[in-house]
Amino acid sequence: MHDNWAVVWSDKAEIEKITDASAGQLTKWKDRISAGEVSFKLPLIEYTTGHVESKLPLDFERETNLINSLEPLNDAQFPEMMHERKPFRPFVAMLEGTFLLAYNAVDMFRCRWEYLKQVHLVGDESSQKIDSFLQLPDWEFEALYKRGVDPIITFDRKLIKEAELRNANANQMVTMQLLKEKPVNMVEYDGNTYLVISFKKVDQEAIQEPTILFPKSSRRSIPNASSFYGRVCGIVNFVANPPPLHSNVVLQSAILALPVRYH
Repeated sequence: MHDNWAVVWSDKAEIEKITDASAGQLTKWKDRISAGEVSFKLPLIEYTTGHVESKLPLDFERETNLINSLEPLNDAQFPEMMHERKPFRPFVAMLEGTFLLAYNAVDMFRCRWEYLKQVHLVGDESSQKIDSFLQLPDWEFEALYKRGVDPIITFDRKLIKEAELRNANANQMVTMQLLKEKPVNMVEYDGNTYLVISFKKVDQEAIQEPTILFPKSSRRSIPNASSFYGRVCGIVNFVANPPPLHSNVVLQSAILALPVRYH
């Protein structure tokens, strides 16, 4: 579908690990491709930890070499790759497809309401009511939300109506703020906090898609949209305690690339 990709974000520490561990494989295959011996790409790269040497490449040079050396996998091909790895060993792979940002309900409403207060789109009375909700612990806020329309959703609708009296574009402004802040589910993994992003299944018969993990620092580099088409490369591993409703097969992102579109 797309033949031109631009790397927009990478995790430098993870790239160091991957390129150090896979340098021999990449060099061998690039030499064979250059010599015309082979024209296909690697479905995966074996991953092992090792010593990382200090290097000073151009911006995204190593990342571009890596994504150009791997065959992109879709939602049907990835489970096949996992099934073939017996016993399982971590590996480096690249997924291509549509990635979904599923908002955390508690964080989403907090983001909406804090923004309405910040830009003075609601009055003092509503601001005080917002403060009372924001002071609630997560579990209590979530319990109120699960009760149905009242009281969280009803209050949110009231705030938007009030805000639109001050600015007709208030609802659109709130939506754009959500897309920018990306209040998605988060999970602790390997001592760090990650954003949880889903890989959309095109083949409904495919096994559950992997859980995609992005570090919090990548938030501003992820497209401001509820979903986006791209390539995500990283280390695939297996975790005992996955986030709720997510797979225990995780891809710890190291590279995000987007298709280049000229306007």
